[in-house]
Amino acid sequence: MCWWKKSLLCFVLAAGFLWGGCKKKSPSLLRLHLSRDIEFSHTSKALLKKLKLAQAPLLKQLRKHLEQEKSFLWFSEKNKPPATGYKLRVALGMMPLPADRKRRRIRLRWYISYRLVPVTSGREVLNVQESRTMSYAVKDKFPKRETVAKLFRDLWKRGAQSLSAYGKLYLVSSHQLMLQLKQKDAFLQRHATQILARRQYKAVIPLLIKQLKTKNRTLLLTTVGALVRLRARKAAVPLIQLARQREGAFLAQILSALSEIGGEAAKGFLFTIASSHNIPAIQQTAKEALLELKQREAKASQHTPPRKKRVKEE
Repeated sequence: MCWWKKSLLCFVLAAGFLWGGCKKKSPSLLRLHLSRDIEFSHTSKALLKKLKLAQAPLLKQLRKHLEQEKSFLWFSEKNKPPATGYKLRVALGMMPLPADRKRRRIRLRWYISYRLVPVTSGREVLNVQESRTMSYAVKDKFPKRETVAKLFRDLWKRGAQSLSAYGKLYLVSSHQLMLQLKQKDAFLQRHATQILARRQYKAVIPLLIKQLKTKNRTLLLTTVGALVRLRARKAAVPLIQLARQREGAFLAQILSALSEIGGEAAKGFLFTIASSHNIPAIQQTAKEALLELKQREAKASQHTPPRKKRVKEE
């Protein structure tokens, strides 16, 4: 065989080997092991009974959406479960919102929480939550069963997509997750933010501070929560700047976040809002947040051992 044919053959074999190795390590091919036995929480079962909705068809719909995502390796708990296996537990709930008086309609926020619990201890529990708001006429005592069933179908689909994205991202490195934050995809950014915060990956803090400029409300709330979880003191000033542009419930959430993060900047801003804001409810929220911050600092100082003074040698 000619030398150039040998060289070409070696090049093709080497390229094939490298491509195969990269393919095995590709994040898109990593999948979590998930049990086919999906459970509802006890409160969810009671709520479904009140709504006169059967559990089995709903679980069948959810399992179908999850299988369509092709992001999980399924196993049965009758056999020996894999060491990396998870079991899915679903919690349903609803929360009343201020009524629409002009249209005489009641408003409710329905939420579904997906909790991936490891079948063996020693690994982290994964949580994904989806919610949606619905309304119905005041004359109706409760929303129609067909309306609620349609809402659940939508939440199943969205929940399956979130679980799929979360499961894939959970298996990749923190460096790869930081690359996801730079993409303009709020869905992936939200899940990458949650996982990095759970891992206490401090290197992501500068990117999260930049992410506070997002116009996506859900991503913004997730980012604030992540900064709180990371106890990012550097985020205090950006959060204060954000708070000055907000009112109502969103401002109250930022005040609570500043209380958790702590620091002199947070303490000063909370004191200002508590003493001079024109809405009494916001003033009260700031006072409570400031009190919690001071109590937390006082408790921390009690557990901190005093520093020993060095004696200068003559």
